[in-house]
Amino acid sequence: MSVYSRFMLESSTGNESFLEDVDADKLMYESAIEEAFESDSYEAAMRCVSENTANYNSIMQACAISEFCYFEENGVEMVYTEGTLSDWKDSAIAFFRKVWDKIQSIFKKVLMQFSSWSKNDKDFLNKYKKKLNSKANNGFGDVEVKMYDYVFYGKGVEIVNDTINTAETSYSFSTITGNEPATTFLTTIGVTAPTGNDENDPEKWIEAVKTVREDNDKINDKLDEYRAKLAGYTGDEKIDSKEFAKEVTEWFQAPGDNRESTKDDVKLGNALDKAMKFLEVSTNIKTKLNNILKTNKKSIDNAIKSVNTIYKSLNKDTTKEVTDETKIKGAKHSLCGLLIGAMKQEKNILTQYNGLALNALKACSRQSKAICVKAATYIDKDKDYKNNYQSESATSLLNSIEMI
Repeated sequence: MSVYSRFMLESSTGNESFLEDVDADKLMYESAIEEAFESDSYEAAMRCVSENTANYNSIMQACAISEFCYFEENGVEMVYTEGTLSDWKDSAIAFFRKVWDKIQSIFKKVLMQFSSWSKNDKDFLNKYKKKLNSKANNGFGDVEVKMYDYVFYGKGVEIVNDTINTAETSYSFSTITGNEPATTFLTTIGVTAPTGNDENDPEKWIEAVKTVREDNDKINDKLDEYRAKLAGYTGDEKIDSKEFAKEVTEWFQAPGDNRESTKDDVKLGNALDKAMKFLEVSTNIKTKLNNILKTNKKSIDNAIKSVNTIYKSLNKDTTKEVTDETKIKGAKHSLCGLLIGAMKQEKNILTQYNGLALNALKACSRQSKAICVKAATYIDKDKDYKNNYQSESATSLLNSIEMI
């Protein structure tokens, strides 16, 4: 057993962290984490999802070749020995660590983007806050603006954290623990696990593996529930992969029951209060983003903890001899492999959600700035300021162009 493997085993109890602590300030200057090159956070997330899938497929391809050769020789599911099982575990852990690196790269880009806006926004607030508050109290008459009523206006940036925590606590494969993760996995997806006398019958375990492999809906239903929680639903709703981005975006833009993602005509005085409060928050967004990063880190930590739990449950008296006991262990290993595959899909969904949430945060920040500037034009006819703002907007647009 490698030193790394031994360390992971010795550390796999309690609420410990397998990943280094994260700090938004340090992340901005962390050379080991490259910032995502896409300006659009969802585009960055989808690239990361594609790369995650490619990385995972490489691991599965290597395992499949070994398992196929074993099955051809022995006629049963492969029973991993201590050495091969340790390699399998280390590969799974390395995969989830890479997922974490990619999530950090998306956040690093967004931290840089908010940093580039922050000074201009702070200067604006210092110059106009008192005047805008005074004018807001007197009203702007019938002047209206078109705006999305972003969920952040009512529930703050913390809603992103709260939503992830809800999904992770109630609907996450990464929370599967205990001495028999294969049994817990079957129960979680609604497949009857062998019990009593059947627990020692290898054919019952092999049948369970076949059921899960042939019925993709068993796992997909749980993933659809996970997506629904990330999209802000609180009941028994399910959302499939095709509707996920649309549902999450609409919830951020229109958090009401009807989820109609359209810009409303709002009196400027009413819009200004929300806009100014959020703009003040977004000038110090690092703390909020740091909290979201920590929640993401906890999710990946849980996945790594589950991998170690799986390893401990399978790494008992491993042998190459084919017996009923080793047939059962081979079937349990296959089930645990399916569990890790489900966790991989789950972390891809989380990565997508991060991209959508960060896009919404940025859009809410820029909408808030635009509303404040519109209000300022009714107070101060300073042409130089307006030109400066327009110049900033044009520069932002030019910087967002990606040359193919």
